Amino acid sequence: MEEAEKLLLVSLKPYEDGVRDTVKVTLKQNQYDALVSLCYNIGTAGFKNSTLLKHLNEGKIKRADFLLYVKARNPVTGQLQILQGLVNRRNKEADLFGV
Repeated sequence: MEEAEKLLLVSLKPYEDGVRDTVKVTLKQNQYDALVSLCYNIGTAGFKNSTLLKHLNEGKIKRADFLLYVKARNPVTGQLQILQGLVNRRNKEADLFGV
């Protein structure tokens, strides 16, 4: 178990840095945790260029900002589609963030 926890901490570092380097407002721990989870899922470049980050730094973040990131490309058709698993994940992150 300790080995898995160490591996998780190491693998999260780029996403933690991505949040720390781009968020310009003060965050509570739960908000930081929610953003690291989102950044892990959409990537640091996706997070740095996200509408959510823009709204957060403007002090205008809302739940709907999390729900912008619920689509994935269908491997067969190549089309973007809403995935319920991503909707669930974004709602949990929004809840954790407090919006």
